[in-house]
Parts: sequence; C-alpha cells; structure tokens
Amino acid sequence: MLGHQVRVLAWQWYWIDGTFTGSDSQAKLQQLLARIQGRGDSSAWIAIYTKVNASPDAGAKVLDEFVRDMGDSMERALEISTQP
Repeated sequence: MLGHQVRVLAWQWYWIDGTFTGSDSQAKLQQLLARIQGRGDSSAWIAIYTKVNASPDAGAKVLDEFVRDMGDSMERALEISTQP
C-alpha cells in the first residue's frame, strides 16, 4: 500500500483495435472507427507506475526499461485476448 509520503511516477496509454495511443481523444476516435468498420471495440487501458525516490528521471528510466522489456509480451497478450 502506498502511503501519503510516497511519490510515484505513472504512465498510462490505450490499446485500441491493435493500435497504441496516449491521447484520450485519439483513443475515442480509433474506437469509433473500429466500430464503424465492423471490427468491434477491442480496447484496453494500460497503466504502469513506480516509486520515485530522489529523481523523477530515475523513475522514468525504470518505466522505460519495463516497457522496452515487456512491451512485446503485453501486446501479444492483448492480441490473444481479443481473438474469437
């Protein structure tokens, strides 16, 4: 559990119909286009965070490394979860 004294750095983005975006409005548009084109509304909200000690840059490095290491696996899991 995170207390009120702990600082975190959080990143969030969306996966909509096989495409990633960090923009709320772009996600809504992509979801609408997928529905109009008959591809359904497969989507996910992804959020990751890490504790930030002295330097927010160190936290950003941790998150960047996580995305670099796990990004392909996350994308494959999302694709598999939407297959009929």
